[in-house]
Amino acid sequence: MKNKGLAFYLLLLSTCAVGLQDSFHFPSTYLDPLRREQFSSFYHEVLRFIPARKMDELIHQEVMKNPGGSDLQIYSAIGRRMPEIQPGRLESLKLAQSALAHQRQVLGDQTKALLPDKHEIDGYLEIGTDGTYISALKERFPGGFTGKNYVMNDKQPSPLDITSYYKRDAFFQNFHFIPSRNFSPISVADIPTESLDMVTMYVGLHHTPAEKLDHFLASLNRVLKKNGVFILRDHDLSEINEDYVHLAHMTFNLATGVVLSEERNEYRNFQPLHYWTDLVEKHGFSAHSERLLQEGDPSGNTLIRFTKTHGTDLIRVQKHCRENKQYVRPEDQSILTVPEWWIVWNAQDYARLVQSNGSYQFPYFKSIGFYWWVYAQSFMNTREMNIGYNFMNAFLGAIQGAEYAVKGAVDKVWVRKNNTNPHIAKIQHEYGEYINHTPFYDFPYQQKYREFNQKNSGSDGESALFRAEFWLKSYIAPLLKSGSRSTYGEEVETIGMIVHDPERVLDHIDDRIDVIFSSGDYYAVNVPRYQPFTEILLKLAQSSARIEEVAGNRWIVLAIEAQDSESESLCPTQADCEELFSVNSVIDSNIKRSMVRVDLSGVNDVVRRVSEFEGFTIKHIFDY
Repeated sequence: MKNKGLAFYLLLLSTCAVGLQDSFHFPSTYLDPLRREQFSSFYHEVLRFIPARKMDELIHQEVMKNPGGSDLQIYSAIGRRMPEIQPGRLESLKLAQSALAHQRQVLGDQTKALLPDKHEIDGYLEIGTDGTYISALKERFPGGFTGKNYVMNDKQPSPLDITSYYKRDAFFQNFHFIPSRNFSPISVADIPTESLDMVTMYVGLHHTPAEKLDHFLASLNRVLKKNGVFILRDHDLSEINEDYVHLAHMTFNLATGVVLSEERNEYRNFQPLHYWTDLVEKHGFSAHSERLLQEGDPSGNTLIRFTKTHGTDLIRVQKHCRENKQYVRPEDQSILTVPEWWIVWNAQDYARLVQSNGSYQFPYFKSIGFYWWVYAQSFMNTREMNIGYNFMNAFLGAIQGAEYAVKGAVDKVWVRKNNTNPHIAKIQHEYGEYINHTPFYDFPYQQKYREFNQKNSGSDGESALFRAEFWLKSYIAPLLKSGSRSTYGEEVETIGMIVHDPERVLDHIDDRIDVIFSSGDYYAVNVPRYQPFTEILLKLAQSSARIEEVAGNRWIVLAIEAQDSESESLCPTQADCEELFSVNSVIDSNIKRSMVRVDLSGVNDVVRRVSEFEGFTIKHIFDY
């Protein structure tokens, strides 16, 4: 018996790793009349939006045609014939509505049964649905839902999609949407710490990548209040029901039109229920003894309640950080700082060009257009309106546009020198380096203006243009600094982050890392902003330490520069990473700068992958 159990778990592990390419759950079930009959209850009880008898018969026909076929082969054959049994559009809508109503009733009643003494829910998160169960749960708690409701899913329901109304059983969206990003940890910017009474995950944890489970569950602990509840529904995998668990997912995907390629790549990590309870309890939860099954569901889908008993070391560090009101910064500010840094890179490109060429060769007017294109791309990749940062970007674009328009006209028409004055080239280089770590309005324009006059007595067009520019900026810069402070407050020179460092390497990475608090292996640190921030994060990414969050966020944007390189995928398949857009240098079209948004858990992977390609470097990591 022990050997049989061991064989089962080895088979289980291989199934999780290989997927469905070499699995045979269809024939294993449908070539056995008794097992076929046992599984058919799934169509009647759960898969109620498709004709049960027709679905069962169609699968049986395809299995009998190819009894030795793999699951993917049979899935493909069934998929081609699904239109034969699909009801008409109106009938499909009625069946879907009826099926949803049934599941709402079952899970609503079961959830309340696990919480018999709960009167109201003050703060709620539903994971993996389109808000399907919010209305049903509200009805079952006498005090209703008094706090904010959240839904976390891979895609936000479209306001024009009529099926989304049926799914949530409400005409208007009754929740705040959060993108799941493949089950990345929930950031503080999305849900405040200890603000929820209940989290439900009726879709189970088996779709969550194994390497992300710990961080994801830790974030659930963070968002729940003390004694808050996590309601989980997942399969209790066993030797008896393994085929049924896989068939439940495959038949559901067939009924909902999931194509073969998506079915092949769908991640499924089925486990016995004790695996999930042990894992969740490791993150500050206690499992209750009651287990509820759905009658007629052969897949062993089990509802269980966990209660948050204590916070973790990570929670203690997060609480300490949030006592500083300046710690949390909106996530979208990472992408919204790209236009500002594009101005920095443009100034550096200008400085590089004038070291050996005349400044009139710089593409001033092209730069104006590029700035607004970069700003538009950054804006389109934000999720919420950030009035302050958008105003800043529009203002910077207007200022730079006016400056480049004047300089472009004068330089190209009046100056047109083949070589730039070396003193001007030197000051422009100093300026480009300075704004890497300090705001442009703090540059000593007046001092550089005087230095230039001491070394240059000439009155040619180039010198006159430079003098006019720096004289004007020496008066405008203090005004811009004053306006910035009155609008956004005093400039914060450091940014906070939380680092997991079980091997105690923080003290040896960089002297600029300032540890301000710790609990267990978790550390709250402050680091300088701007380019030093990039330098420090790259060092951390190459160490054994792991960055948990930066300014309360789990996602950050990187700029990756490629020189004379073919286009490569910069995002490793195992990392949560998204390439947003790319822009070329205005002075060298062979230099491409790609903006990449990455989960902090994947920063190490991205850094390693970039280092593998010749000509690729991480130019900047944008703080918030």
